[in-house]
Amino acid sequence: MLFIRAQHPNEISEKLKNYNLDEYRTPAQAFAEAISTNTIVFITESDKAKTRIEDALHTFLAPWGSDITIANLFNNGILNDVPRIDLGPGIIFLKAINEKHISALKDKLMDQLYSHKFPFVKGVEVGEIQDTIVYVTTDSLSRPVNISLDEEVILVHRDKYLTSSFLEKNIVKIFMETISEDALKELGITIYDHHNLYDLQRQRIYTVITDLSLGFIVGERFTTDSPRFLMKIIVYLIKLLTPEDIQKIKWYMMGLEFLENGERICDIDILYRGKKISWRDLDGIDHTGRKEHIALQAREELMSTLSDEAREHLSRLDEKIAQKIRALS
Repeated sequence: MLFIRAQHPNEISEKLKNYNLDEYRTPAQAFAEAISTNTIVFITESDKAKTRIEDALHTFLAPWGSDITIANLFNNGILNDVPRIDLGPGIIFLKAINEKHISALKDKLMDQLYSHKFPFVKGVEVGEIQDTIVYVTTDSLSRPVNISLDEEVILVHRDKYLTSSFLEKNIVKIFMETISEDALKELGITIYDHHNLYDLQRQRIYTVITDLSLGFIVGERFTTDSPRFLMKIIVYLIKLLTPEDIQKIKWYMMGLEFLENGERICDIDILYRGKKISWRDLDGIDHTGRKEHIALQAREELMSTLSDEAREHLSRLDEKIAQKIRALS
């Protein structure tokens, strides 16, 4: 969040428009579309000193981080007549699994970090550049978070780098300590690929699990499976701790068995408590139809659910697999 203190706010606004930045009617609209690499630019009157969102006369969204945004605006003369700029506190988002977990995460952070609770808008005002707002949500973090300006947040009195470093080291422990035992399930995801392209296959599964925040991968290795009596094959096993519905994960993994053109490139099974989850166990599908047609429906839904970045990455992996299969034919 960059606050420009302007003696002539409307003139600065016109300069930003001419610089091809998008203006939003309200700050809430800008927050609704901003992603982690963006900067929300607020233009206020020059006599304002607090980082108050409600002081904004104009609100813009810049496609860069705050340091690049400041450099670009300064080097293009947009800040020439601006007496002061301020940066709001940093913002870090954490994904919880449900509303109960949001409360538990906030309490744990309050216990472990020097911090206070505020509504988001108040946190921006009270927070300084060396502080960090931690916003806990159930929204996916692979796309813009639906920020409520009245949502209770944690204002941590350390900068974003230090807060991020602490969370990177401790978030799994914090997550596990704040979730009930029955909320997480341990699943096995096994991959069989007779083309032996396991590294690409695991990258595809990683992409989906990470982008959709499906859980924690806690182990992986090659092992054996017995698809039929007295028959053993080598498969790659990924162990996943997940709060998600098992059927949802089975549905998405079915979609990953096929390329867009309908070519089957691997077999992916879901194991729960020693039992394989069959596609015929899924609710709400036509069990009399062919698995290939149903799996392509799952793939279409999966691709529409992924973020643009993850969708593009998965498509690149799919193309690599298709090229290698053609080379082996």
